[in-house]
Amino acid sequence: MTQKIEKQKNILQTCIEKVFGVSNIVSLGSYSGVIGRNQFFCTALLWGICSYAITRIGQPLLSYLFGLLLFYFILAMVQKRCRDLGSTGTFCTLVYSVAMIFKATFYFIDEATLGAICVVTSLGVFVFWAVIFIFLAYKIGKVEPDLNVRSPLLKYPLLYVGAVWLICIAATLTVNHYAGVTIPLW
Repeated sequence: MTQKIEKQKNILQTCIEKVFGVSNIVSLGSYSGVIGRNQFFCTALLWGICSYAITRIGQPLLSYLFGLLLFYFILAMVQKRCRDLGSTGTFCTLVYSVAMIFKATFYFIDEATLGAICVVTSLGVFVFWAVIFIFLAYKIGKVEPDLNVRSPLLKYPLLYVGAVWLICIAATLTVNHYAGVTIPLW
């Protein structure tokens, strides 16, 4: 019985390594190492499914907070992929940060409240994000990437993500206040 469980555990471990490019699922939040384009695509798909599930929770404030947490893991994935391409990833980090700030800012506002502003900014951010995603997903990485390459913004990832979270929360509260929208707590 123990050998069967151990064999299944090894099979699962091998699948995780091949699909996500990490030795265990917890490593998805690590900012060290590299991931190839297949692993980037699979990990992005996983985070996309998580993001979709988060928005369907039904609790707006809880899904907003989970979305901010998911941002940490997305930046880890982007940093590892940029390192595989031989880039620091500062530009991609900024693109994803701006996309997160816009998404968080207009999260509680429907299109009827701000009209075209909400639609245009959401569409613009999505298109810009999609172009960066396609670039990261399909560009072939270097044969021997430098593992010490890191965006200066992500030298201290928790500090950077915390700063973006504070900007998101401040922007959300400000825009919602001026739009006259009450943020539902539960």
